[in-house]
Amino acid sequence: MKSGFTLLETLIVVSITAFLSAMVLGYTQNSNQKLSLYVDRANVVGVIQKAKNLAMEKYKSTSADGSTICAFGVHFENNSSTYFIYNITQASGQCNTISNANCYRYNNCGGLNYLSEQKFALNQANIFTSSSDIYFVPPYFTTSSNATILIASKNISSNSVKIVVNGLDISAN
Repeated sequence: MKSGFTLLETLIVVSITAFLSAMVLGYTQNSNQKLSLYVDRANVVGVIQKAKNLAMEKYKSTSADGSTICAFGVHFENNSSTYFIYNITQASGQCNTISNANCYRYNNCGGLNYLSEQKFALNQANIFTSSSDIYFVPPYFTTSSNATILIASKNISSNSVKIVVNGLDISAN
């Protein structure tokens, strides 16, 4: 009696091994995309918190040109991977003259100075799928009532994460 494996047994083992390898590789790529999205979501939440802290810290302080800092915000552009913190300044002591809440959105009103403070970028594989601004206006730190930021993978459209800002509450889904 000969010992060893038949051709059929060898083919079955090779095909099962190939199938399992394909599953593992597919799972790894998808999980890397999701991990990248979760890391970017955490970074964006941190930047939003930083803008809120800057608004608290610099309330009624003056900038280098002598104007008063009225608010801080974070601007997100649709189909882009960059975002930035901005501040709004006006002539000394004139912040209370901003009556239109839409003026706190980036470059939305004439007569106000919108200055970009710091720029940030998502992972190269991810983009924002909505354009929005989140802003913090002292002294009561009112903000855009309901802002939703969506971050999606460029490669796999079904992979996305959402950040919801409702007042001062920030939740990540």
